[in-house]
Amino acid sequence: MTRRTPALLGALAAAVLGPLVLALALAAPAQAHASLVSSSPEDGASLATLPDAVSLTFSQEVRAPAYVVVTGPGGDLATGDPAIDGDTVTQAVSAGPAGDYSLTFRVVSSDGHPITGEVTFTVTEGDGSTPDGSAAVDDPEVAGAGTTDPAATDADEATAATPEESWWSRHADHVLVLGGLVVMSAGLLYLAMRRSVE
Repeated sequence: MTRRTPALLGALAAAVLGPLVLALALAAPAQAHASLVSSSPEDGASLATLPDAVSLTFSQEVRAPAYVVVTGPGGDLATGDPAIDGDTVTQAVSAGPAGDYSLTFRVVSSDGHPITGEVTFTVTEGDGSTPDGSAAVDDPEVAGAGTTDPAATDADEATAATPEESWWSRHADHVLVLGGLVVMSAGLLYLAMRRSVE
């Protein structure tokens, strides 16, 4: 073994392991997508009446587009578009009757990854209206006549407006970074081998 062999082995190790360590360091934060930290109302909460607005707080900033659907006995009661303020999304809500509610959401993490989830809560008193939003009536057939399910329509519209992003659009930056590191590793390895034969 010549005196140059340890130096050559060290150069080869640095050429191969260095970029791999850097790739792992870059990939770790890239995989840390946003997650739901808290909500108002909280999951499983019991409220006397439906609040004027609901909010969702995430572990990092999120970006548009954001979709929030608040569904209960009266259908989807979300009004207008949700407001995004850094890591918080707020959605205005109209008054609704007593019953079980679900708050479903879809937002986009700062790295472009879509985040979806659901929060459920209960309203014990509500605004005194029937599920279709009209005044209460004694005849159940009249009360239920001509009602539709706006929640299903809103959910279909949200799905149509937010097609799933392709794998490439979500991970193009990761692939480009790793590809650059592979090319750099190959170049360093080539230089190390060339020096060993000189």
